Amino acid sequence: MPPNEAIIEQAIAQLNRQLIPKYAEVAKEFGINRVTLMRRFKGQQVSRTEATSIYCQNLTNTEEQHLLFHINQLSDRGFPVTPQILRNFVFEITKMQLQEKIKQYNILPQNTYNFDEKAFFLASFVPSSESFL
Repeated sequence: MPPNEAIIEQAIAQLNRQLIPKYAEVAKEFGINRVTLMRRFKGQQVSRTEATSIYCQNLTNTEEQHLLFHINQLSDRGFPVTPQILRNFVFEITKMQLQEKIKQYNILPQNTYNFDEKAFFLASFVPSSESFL
């Protein structure tokens, strides 16, 4: 946890103890931005590490911890973790994410496309001497 993150957590803890949160006073006391403190307290903003985990990584921090747990279990049992085993674990996790999104947005099978299908479709219009697919 970055040092500033620990300070923000302490400030949020102090705000939780107050009956009416006084953002300006607490922000000044801890030397942090008042707006950042207010957004974090209300849950409108997350830390940079959490945001990276949610929006930029293929796996969230929780999923990474779950993956590490399985890797450690295999190691404790004496099974070496090969790249293929790791790839299979990650594939299963991301496959579950995809299935959840498909259910969430009610995506029908006929509305899903594969790159290979489109590439094959485009290749049918290219003369055979120029075809590379």
